[in-house]
Amino acid sequence: ASVAPGTRPPATKLEEQILERLPAMQAGQSEVIEGKSITVGEVYDAASGRTCRHISIASSEQGQSLACLMAEGWAFVPGLTETKATQ
Repeated sequence: ASVAPGTRPPATKLEEQILERLPAMQAGQSEVIEGKSITVGEVYDAASGRTCRHISIASSEQGQSLACLMAEGWAFVPGLTETKATQ
């Protein structure tokens, strides 16, 4: 499958599972995926015009990620949010 411009493919099975479950996940509630606690934020309209959600992965080197809805479905967007910093 091709990757939309400005996005990156899932790097791990965990990330694949997150993208598959993201549409049904409730904001603020943790869900265990691949043994990791995942919490997603509210859906919001980003300045780019995309619909996006913040994703927090507990006990992970990745920490925080951002996923946005593309024509092909949800995809990770690289950028400033991919840090271990907590907000």
